Amino acid sequence: MLSFTIKNDGEDRERILTSLVCTCPHREFSELDQNDIIDLCMRKPLFCSMDVIIKEIEDDQELYIERDLRMPPLGSRVKRGRDWQWGDQDMFGPGTVVGHSKDVGWLRIAWDKNKAIYPYRYGSNPYENDKYDVMICDEPRILEGELIAPGCLVTRGPDWEWGNQDGGAKSIGTVLRVDDNGVVLVCWKHGSCHQYRYGYDDKIDLQLCDPFSPESVRFLKTSMLSVEEKYPGETNVSSEEEFENTHCLSNDKNEEAAAPISVDSTVRPTSILQVTKGKYFKNSIKETIQTPDIETDGPNFSTVNQWWWRDSEGIWNPHSKEANSKINKCYKRDPKSTVVVMIKDQTYRVVMAKNIQINLTTRDYSDVKLAKECDFP
Repeated sequence: MLSFTIKNDGEDRERILTSLVCTCPHREFSELDQNDIIDLCMRKPLFCSMDVIIKEIEDDQELYIERDLRMPPLGSRVKRGRDWQWGDQDMFGPGTVVGHSKDVGWLRIAWDKNKAIYPYRYGSNPYENDKYDVMICDEPRILEGELIAPGCLVTRGPDWEWGNQDGGAKSIGTVLRVDDNGVVLVCWKHGSCHQYRYGYDDKIDLQLCDPFSPESVRFLKTSMLSVEEKYPGETNVSSEEEFENTHCLSNDKNEEAAAPISVDSTVRPTSILQVTKGKYFKNSIKETIQTPDIETDGPNFSTVNQWWWRDSEGIWNPHSKEANSKINKCYKRDPKSTVVVMIKDQTYRVVMAKNIQINLTTRDYSDVKLAKECDFP
């Protein structure tokens, strides 16, 4: 039976059909059957007893409960995995684990870009073995106009009065839910989840962490590695490469501790640049200092759709061929996405929607511009 508490149950056809697929994954439904089911969902209160409705509401309130210690803990960051088959439900971005389903082998994920919560396979379930719709990652939650959101990292704030509920001063937790009344639900590293004021009663119990600070990077990396130890086959080079090519939003900040990924010689592109192992899978900031882009790649004057960046002296410089191709690929897929590139020995996140790039080490901003045809700066 489909849940009574599906958000927008009677309004969102896609959400009802998604729930139908997850509930009955091995059955096929004709278009007529689907329309009948949607009609029933719209009128569901007429067919359900109040006891059933109350029970399902109670189950929905248990969404933020960690039921299976073998699964990634609440607050873990994820992205689409090797067995993904759910279209653009993730909107090509990362998300946060916000619940363990009562059905074995299923997680509930809250996606960053659309704030929707859907169930996904992780491991084995009664019908399938070793299916991973999502994989663990260490991509930070980047706010886009929100004050706070699921996936954000927090520490105790100015109005904190809850003792060592967080595990001690400077402990980091992950936001799971944000309510309209200024209350947020946070899961701490030791597994305890509690609600805190973030605007409620004019109190601020929490303080947002800089997603690119060494402490945040270390927290996300450690969380990811602890889960990968339980499921060593859940991540691999091919799935990471696939996500890099389709999502554009990279977690390349502070990768000194990561072992370089070997690149097979049959797929290594020919270039006059010195190729560092793993370069075409990760933008590791621990690389041999390279010659400036213009000296090696040339200014790309003959290439249309060229991205330029302005230095501190106000001079416009073209991105390298590799960086330009990567930016264009992401821009074509989603003009509002971001992508990490290298300029000389520095790592930058290009925010195409705002025409800026951010130095991930110094946090300095600089302008970027897309020049089409021969319209050079």
